[in-house]
Amino acid sequence: MHARGRGPRPVPLVLTHGWPSTFFEMLKLVPRLTDPASHGGDPGDTFDVVVPSLPGYGFSDAPADGRLSGVVIADLWTRLMQALGYDRFGAHGGDIGAGVTTRLGL
Repeated sequence: MHARGRGPRPVPLVLTHGWPSTFFEMLKLVPRLTDPASHGGDPGDTFDVVVPSLPGYGFSDAPADGRLSGVVIADLWTRLMQALGYDRFGAHGGDIGAGVTTRLGL
């Protein structure tokens, strides 16, 4: 899922779910992050939010080669964000998503 922020300069942000969960758990955050002014926040604190589904979890098929490490997924997220036009971006994740987020930071 990709939602554009409504503020003056949205910061790109990728949110990674954990296990046993899906991207669906992150969806409640999207309106607050993309349109903070509608939720009592500062419109300058807006984000372009990307919520991918971890490969092999929930709604996504596992890669054919079976590789599901945090390193591989972080590389996929980097390529996804670059394909969406983001060279730099923030990241958040919980559980398995925290490992992916750590790898993104490295």
